[in-house]
Amino acid sequence: MENKKASLTINDLREWIERYKKDLLDIETIEGNKVVEVLTLRDEINDLVQKLEQKGIDLSVERSKLDSLDHLIKDKKEIVWKKLKRSIDPSRYRKEKSISPEKWWWYLDNLIKEEKRQYRNKWIKRVVMGAAVIAALYVIFTYIIPKPPPYVACIEKANELLEDGKLNLALEIYKKAISVDPKQGSAYLMAGVIYEFLGEKEKAA
Repeated sequence: MENKKASLTINDLREWIERYKKDLLDIETIEGNKVVEVLTLRDEINDLVQKLEQKGIDLSVERSKLDSLDHLIKDKKEIVWKKLKRSIDPSRYRKEKSISPEKWWWYLDNLIKEEKRQYRNKWIKRVVMGAAVIAALYVIFTYIIPKPPPYVACIEKANELLEDGKLNLALEIYKKAISVDPKQGSAYLMAGVIYEFLGEKEKAA
């Protein structure tokens, strides 16, 4: 087997990349066990690329094609991951095969978690910016129409919790602000935004 691997050439690599491309284009219709084959093929491509480059062969064109194809997996990572889990236990499989995180295609769960984390952070930043604007407007209006200090304290505390990503705690403080001064709209607005993010749209209305 090792002799066969040693004799593999750039033509074999190109053939494997074409197979990889064909499989990825059908990724939404193939079964879970086929996904294992596709990811195993990606392993073999990765190993062959390293061997050929160690021989000094220029694979810039092949690497470019491979990067483009890898984006198909990344774009459909949720689909691929669900299909993979139907066929095997990914965590156990990775451990049994000693698959390192460098082979990211076996660790799509990490990519999914990271994407969610980035989305959450982006959402929090936007909400915090919005809260800052609302707070600034509130301060401006307090010069004209004085508001009770407890309400201001609640809003500021809730904004701090929101910035730290503590959505449920922030929500409770916004609700407290509403009870302190039901006539003010900013706490209602921020509570509604959090309910929307938590998927409780009926409470956001």
